[in-house]
Amino acid sequence: MRQGTHSAVLALANLNTRDTDLTFIGTHNASPENYAKRMMQATVPDVSMLKDLQFEVDFENEIGYKNYSVEASGYIETNFLRLAGVDRIPFEYKATAIQRVQTAEISLALDISSSMSGNRLPQLREASKGFVDLVLGSSDPDSTSVSVVPFGGTVNIGSDMFNRLAADLDDSDTVLDPDEAEYVSHGNEHDTTKYRFTNDYYCLDFPTEDYEDPDALLTEKSYTQVPSFWKWSDFHNWCPTRGSESVFVSQDSTKLHQVLDRMQLSDGTGTDVGVLWAYKALSPNWQGKFGNEFNERPLAYDA
Repeated sequence: MRQGTHSAVLALANLNTRDTDLTFIGTHNASPENYAKRMMQATVPDVSMLKDLQFEVDFENEIGYKNYSVEASGYIETNFLRLAGVDRIPFEYKATAIQRVQTAEISLALDISSSMSGNRLPQLREASKGFVDLVLGSSDPDSTSVSVVPFGGTVNIGSDMFNRLAADLDDSDTVLDPDEAEYVSHGNEHDTTKYRFTNDYYCLDFPTEDYEDPDALLTEKSYTQVPSFWKWSDFHNWCPTRGSESVFVSQDSTKLHQVLDRMQLSDGTGTDVGVLWAYKALSPNWQGKFGNEFNERPLAYDA
């Protein structure tokens, strides 16, 4: 019976469950008690010997954590012991199984393009903040990190990462704040990586080869800044504005909430750029490149 109880609690902990009604997915809506009973019956060689078999199941089920306990009770009818006045032998066994995710790295690529106008963007903000609170509040804070990558036409990667990849402001070859006419007329004749705009539009133009190996590190001081005047329409910038910049590998719920609250619409749908940076935020090749609270992350894929 002890082995049967252990099998029952391990099987329950391995199930995908919804903690609102104890309904178990994939088990024909069986109650946890009935599921545990079936596991006991499958384990004990002669289940007919178990009488008045009862189960009590308790569990906690949170993001990254499950704690199940199963208590089985009943009795066994005796044969020879009846001669000594013992008709039955009661039994009671309890087993507990804990399943915990030791580390979790989560990357959210969030669409803030114009297709998210109306009530869609506010709903995205609230849903994302709720998710952040759920995953950071229900686990060991040191075990979970979250990256938020809003994308419109492209991705605002924030000042720290941008300044590593774009041309130096104080470089003698750098052309500061060209207007649109100058940029368009000379863009094909000059190295556009030398153009810099002294605003808070921290977006870069990524060539096709960067998508062929998304784990690869990017060459510093080699990328063209997306001009602030690039727009799909007359309303929203191609590059997400200040406040919609990405936050990488963080456990700071306040910081994450701030960027989620400040997200503004950006024209274009640069899903490819959003997914590229969301992927890099999980790539071990980028370990220590994002700063924040986790210099040792992203971890190796098999960590």
